[in-house]
Amino acid sequence: MKVELTVPEEIEIFNEIQKKPEALFEMIRLDLQQTVGEALRTMLSLMFGYQLSKFSTWKMMKKLTKQAGTF
Repeated sequence: MKVELTVPEEIEIFNEIQKKPEALFEMIRLDLQQTVGEALRTMLSLMFGYQLSKFSTWKMMKKLTKQAGTF
């Protein structure tokens, strides 16, 4: 396999990966952890907001029906 790169940083990174392939997997693992963490945080935030809005709606309906005398 012959790879020709002209940018010094790319050459340095490529050489590091050739010397220590596990470093590439470590970078991928850290990036994956960060991406999954952000996705879970967003999902939990959306779920919490949805549940909070459902609770607020339920509380309001309970108050309205109680005032109407049907609860």
